Amino acid sequence: ITEKESPDEGEFNDIFDEPKNEPETTETNKDSFAFASLGQSMQSQENESSRDGFDLALDTKKEDATDRNKPNSEPNESIVPAVSKRVIQGNSIPCPRWGQTMTMIDHKRFIVYGGQTFDNGSPKPLADLYVYDLWEKTWTKPVNCDGIARTWHTSNFLPERQLLLCFGGEILNEKTGKLMATDQVMVLDCEIMLWYPPTVSGQVPSGRSGHASCVLPQSNELVVFGGVKNGKWLNSVSILDTHRWKWTTLKAVGDAPPPRSYHSATAVSSDGSSEVGNKVVIFGGNNGSKCFNGVHVLETTSEGKKWVWSHPKCKGCAPSPRTGHSATLLNDGSTILVYGGWDPNTEDENGADLIFGDSFLLDTKTWTWRKGPKPRYEKNKEANGGAERVGHSAVLAPGSNGVQVLGFGGRVQENKFVSDFQSLVVPL
Repeated sequence: ITEKESPDEGEFNDIFDEPKNEPETTETNKDSFAFASLGQSMQSQENESSRDGFDLALDTKKEDATDRNKPNSEPNESIVPAVSKRVIQGNSIPCPRWGQTMTMIDHKRFIVYGGQTFDNGSPKPLADLYVYDLWEKTWTKPVNCDGIARTWHTSNFLPERQLLLCFGGEILNEKTGKLMATDQVMVLDCEIMLWYPPTVSGQVPSGRSGHASCVLPQSNELVVFGGVKNGKWLNSVSILDTHRWKWTTLKAVGDAPPPRSYHSATAVSSDGSSEVGNKVVIFGGNNGSKCFNGVHVLETTSEGKKWVWSHPKCKGCAPSPRTGHSATLLNDGSTILVYGGWDPNTEDENGADLIFGDSFLLDTKTWTWRKGPKPRYEKNKEANGGAERVGHSAVLAPGSNGVQVLGFGGRVQENKFVSDFQSLVVPL
């Protein structure tokens, strides 16, 4: 774990810079809607560049959470969880924030965890966890289910085991009161809503924030790329075998992209099918001096024994260089929707922060960019924060005219955080 200075209010616009000292959802056909992927797409060996209340009964027996730490452990049918019911608080709405994660856990619910908000004018990491039901359009907050207060971490879902896997980010150092990067892995069992730390081994990556990760469904491996630690930007790749909880530092063939943070990593199909495959697409991000808009691909071949970097030359209307955007895989398994973000090193024509409200679609079969749908405010109890935002999160969800990418939260102009939804509808 490495200490990192927490930005004060005056420095908040520059949080991405190098530290000085370092359409509405409907119930129509909801049972037939299928996702291509439930995973969220937004090192010691690193290469660095210097949602009233009710009870949710759990009738099925589950293995003890601690047994999941053991490699290849089988369910212990003799053990019934100590907490057989989890009380849920209704009508809870997350406070405005950015730097949180938002992850689908089934065909109609997603979890929002952590992030950063203002507390008496100062940025504060959050530990809270909320569940949103897309059909009921309601937030719930499981009782006693807060995790570790963290921001700019990653969360990915393992559907076969109903586990939410969180890695890295910034946490608060209680001794110094400053933010520091962490290398901790925490797992939420989404059936009993219980957190536990798996016992990891291998080449554990160093603490970092603003990294990007995705899960390769065929192997259940977590791929982590980049991030920032103490003002040093990284371009190393680490892989976590989620069956054995073992880390490996990847040595890929070819040149890695330049070190960066607050980029995206999206697992897509390698053969053009709707099934997510073994190819990871990296887009955007920034280092201490500039943002990026190039596309980089990390692909595994030969049954995962060989990994190769490539840098396709994309055609069409590409996004401006940006960081802190969202990148969501659509249900065809090969199209990525990039939304929002900002360029912290550039101002708009009025001298305000250059925060984007546009979207773009990347066809990873032809490597062609085209303009995407316009964001539309999804009415709820929160005010419309506008299309332009950075540090938000997004998931693929059923929509009234096909599918939608649903964005939540983020930072908008005038240093404000929001907690509304923006919907980007993509016709089938």
